[in-house]
Amino acid sequence: MKALFDRTGAAVGFRQGDHFINLHGQHIAFISGDSVFNYAGQHIGWWRGTHMRGQDGGVVVWHAGAANLGVIAPIPAIPPIPPIPAIPPIPPIPAIAPIPPVDAFGWSAQNLF
Repeated sequence: MKALFDRTGAAVGFRQGDHFINLHGQHIAFISGDSVFNYAGQHIGWWRGTHMRGQDGGVVVWHAGAANLGVIAPIPAIPPIPPIPAIPPIPPIPAIAPIPPVDAFGWSAQNLF
């Protein structure tokens, strides 16, 4: 499991394979192709290998050591011990992903939750 950090460097969750897990072990989102969807089937962003970009093109969350963010990443906090993940829910039929915006050189106004 890899820790995910927000714009302040705080650990906000974990990524395990194609699943995003919060700090309590609950599955909150999944990756399908290069798109990120929540478990209501709503498109919430795009996964770029080491980070997620939001609907506005800004960085939402990132892994330690992420490259090509377009922003200066803060020093990441020491992440908590990863939780034991819950059984993932059955993924819904995802919505059609919109056309991605141009990657912004800044942080996104949205958050992972």
